[in-house]
Amino acid sequence: MNSAFRALALFLAPVLPASAVVFDSGTLDLRIPGTFEGGVVSTLDVSGVSGTIDRLEVGLTLAGDPLGANGDLYVILSSEDPAAPYSVLLNRVGRSETRTSGYGDSGMALRFADDAPLGDIHNYRMTLNGSDAVPVAGLSGTWSPSGREEDPELVLGASPRTALFSNFIGTDPNTRWTLYLVDLLDGADTRLVQWSLDFNPVAVPEIPAMPVVTAIALACFAGFRHRGRR
Repeated sequence: MNSAFRALALFLAPVLPASAVVFDSGTLDLRIPGTFEGGVVSTLDVSGVSGTIDRLEVGLTLAGDPLGANGDLYVILSSEDPAAPYSVLLNRVGRSETRTSGYGDSGMALRFADDAPLGDIHNYRMTLNGSDAVPVAGLSGTWSPSGREEDPELVLGASPRTALFSNFIGTDPNTRWTLYLVDLLDGADTRLVQWSLDFNPVAVPEIPAMPVVTAIALACFAGFRHRGRR
């Protein structure tokens, strides 16, 4: 490869991923009220991150009352970037045609990622125990978000998963992020303890226009001269 083509390749090389950046809410103690009280909102302001989002993970810790239930919860993550829709983390986990109240386990300390090794959180009892009837105490691990936009009164395991973190890919992380949580059955209290955003942004280098044009021109000229000698 001649020097002109080498210069062109350097300017037009693929963008490399930047290091992951984490924003954490710190310790909270927010009661998650029911629908009649409008739920609860927690926000994180993100700034200083270079590039757009290539991958996103979310940490979530909930402390449940012994009589609370994960299957009562509906949790949404949204960004104020107008190009980004929202993602559904939890939507009545475990709810099915035969178990309309969802799972009765209480509390969790886990992470969400689209490519999580444990898979879809909606059926976590079946994944961990091979049975929807076996309770899980202190749910942990890394799970894929529910992604189900279905009405929480109708949602099932078979509902389409259209609201995953992939909705945020290519958008700007530097904005206000909002976590909305609600207890759909107005039962015993569950509390939001902590949540975090873990971005893997894509660095977008600023490429001066003139060097690129020059490199292209040199490459074309070198190719023309090479053909002329044949």
